[in-house]
Amino acid sequence: LDVVLLASQVEQIVLDGLLTTALGQVINLNPATREVLVNRIVSECGRMERPVVLCDPRIRPFVKLLTTRALPRLAVLSHAELHPQFRVQTVGTVLMVES
Repeated sequence: LDVVLLASQVEQIVLDGLLTTALGQVINLNPATREVLVNRIVSECGRMERPVVLCDPRIRPFVKLLTTRALPRLAVLSHAELHPQFRVQTVGTVLMVES
């Protein structure tokens, strides 16, 4: 299974953007951060035939929500959802800063 990972810094940005309300958690990223994040994910996954992002289970539903419009076929999975027999190959990492 070819996957793109979110760098720990990116996962932390999403975690920091979670807001707990009386109705549950919502994502509350500023528009510029949201746009950069989605663009970086599109850049890493857009050329994949079956794009898959692997991330922290706490942010999985929010990453899916953020990317649904730009990448409707993107599968967003957490490590816990992968069967131990799956062979995972990292083909990219989403970063928020240039390395």
